[in-house]
Amino acid sequence: MTERVPSDSSERLSQTVDDDEAAQVTRAERRAEFAERRAVAESDRAEVAEGRAAAADDRLRTRTTLLGAYEHKLKSALAIISGWAASLDARWDDYTDAQRRSALGAIRRQADDLGRRAESLVEETRAEITGLNLDPEPIDLAELLQLEAELFDGSAPGHEVAYDGPATLQVHVDAVALQQVVAQLIENAIKYSAAPASIVIGLRTDEERVCITVQDDGVGVPEGIAVFEPFQRGPATGVAGSGLGLYIVNGLVEAMGGTVSAARNPRAGSTFTLDLPRDES
Repeated sequence: MTERVPSDSSERLSQTVDDDEAAQVTRAERRAEFAERRAVAESDRAEVAEGRAAAADDRLRTRTTLLGAYEHKLKSALAIISGWAASLDARWDDYTDAQRRSALGAIRRQADDLGRRAESLVEETRAEITGLNLDPEPIDLAELLQLEAELFDGSAPGHEVAYDGPATLQVHVDAVALQQVVAQLIENAIKYSAAPASIVIGLRTDEERVCITVQDDGVGVPEGIAVFEPFQRGPATGVAGSGLGLYIVNGLVEAMGGTVSAARNPRAGSTFTLDLPRDES
């Protein structure tokens, strides 16, 4: 029987099949490699996010402990001052001159101590801010702001928090510090806006800078008061606070190479504006 010799066409067909199989194997290997890289990247992102959360939690715990200790001391001094003042007002004629001088001396000593403690609190807060080691990294700023809006939306009855800006925006900043700043501004907007209220987080950018705004329709920033200085607050509104929140915000923003400002809206509420470099490095 005569041996059959393969034709050129059958050889080409066989070679084509082999090439296709090799190409499929290569594509499968690339897909597997891509899936592996994506899994590693997602794991890395999760680890980074966990690290950010831990760092933010540590900062919050430190600040909460600091403010809690000073709050107790300041309230104690204020209670003594208020108690003696009320007693003198109610029983002035019943006290002897010596007793009045003793009471006024106690008030003065507590007032002096109160001033020293307040100054010390400001100094410790300033030292905490200036001592921060900022860690700029590539992040999606739009995603960070959207997440903050979702987190706070509905956290207080009758308060709607929404994001208005691009779907994505890559920047290079310290994510933990920026998140802390934005959260503080949203918390302030909620505290000073009676329900129903709308709070909008805006984002605009050019090639070098980013502009983040937090706009509310609340009482508005008080006129003639430097709200970013420590213990500067408007007329009594029944809102609790240390008077250091915006001071801390200003310090963090300056540490990131940016500026923050506040303005009353024409009709109602306030707009806080953060101006930051797109690349903090």
